[in-house]
Amino acid sequence: MGLNKTARAASAIACAVVLAACVLLLFTPFPRGAAAEDESYLCEWSDGSVSEESYASAFSAYVESDGEGALLVRGALSGKILFGEAFRKGYAVLNGGELAKMLALGTDGLLRLECAALFCAFSDTLFYDGGYFEWDGNGFVRTQARKARELCLLSGGLARGVLLKTGAEKLILRKGARISAEDFIGSSVREAEAAFPYSFENGAAYFYEAGNKRLAAGLPHVETIAVSSDTDYADEGALSPCSRLREVTLPFCGNGREKNGETYFGEFGYVFGRDETGRYAVPETLARVTVTGGFLVSRAFYLCPYVREVNACGVPAEHISPDAFAGMDGLEYLHCPCADLALDGDFVAETLSCGCTAFRKAR
Repeated sequence: MGLNKTARAASAIACAVVLAACVLLLFTPFPRGAAAEDESYLCEWSDGSVSEESYASAFSAYVESDGEGALLVRGALSGKILFGEAFRKGYAVLNGGELAKMLALGTDGLLRLECAALFCAFSDTLFYDGGYFEWDGNGFVRTQARKARELCLLSGGLARGVLLKTGAEKLILRKGARISAEDFIGSSVREAEAAFPYSFENGAAYFYEAGNKRLAAGLPHVETIAVSSDTDYADEGALSPCSRLREVTLPFCGNGREKNGETYFGEFGYVFGRDETGRYAVPETLARVTVTGGFLVSRAFYLCPYVREVNACGVPAEHISPDAFAGMDGLEYLHCPCADLALDGDFVAETLSCGCTAFRKAR
């Protein structure tokens, strides 16, 4: 039950702003259903001792709640006060994502410290379901757009610019929520979690459909991203939010692992989408690309003048067009299983131990 020093430090930082606001609860009347002034709580400490805490003493040592109780830190000791069923139910409802249950939630049956813990846990979270909602300490109510560290999308999609308006650093997707890469463009989101059919892995969002895994979006802060090797498809513009991307690894080029007639797009720029002129908007920061499978069609990397290095070692040689890398003015190094390629400029070739050929631009 003890908290290690790293966890305590991280928790303390994350809760600092919230606790600054919550400390007002010590000096102001609490919402309806607040407990009596003589309320006390039993705290079990990491050294095995048990103490009886008043609201003031417990709140002064409060760090966070794990959904079952209050976690306290006092000096070198960590402790936990277990809460009752009313708190656990309220926490689960606010963490569950069902709007009807949230709107029906109140503070009846909650002790004063439980009310404070519930407020601290969710006061910096803004909920969205066609409009904005928040937990105000008394209940779940409609509100206006405001700055918040977390945005929780309960169902449906986001209206244009919601992530920008809130400045959210974390996005939480509940069951029935829908997002697209466009939602993330220009936002501050650095962290995300999701319920099925979405998942977030290493800075990218994936959508599961009919047994397939699809790349849906990249987060805007990432500079290096490795798209999951078991990805089957990619949305057009999935990586368009990644304006600072320097290096990317993809399991295929274009929109899918396999060629599917007229629905197949094999150009590398597909995952970055198009700009207002209709050209693929590959970021100028992107210098290194690794492709581990799929197909490299004719001129697969056209309109990628800033890419300097490409590694295609994992792509079957028979899946690579001889002029797949034609039009790459900035190419300086290529690692490829094919030795006979059309490249722009003069290159020196070298056979590698893996059987591939390394092409280095002549100086």
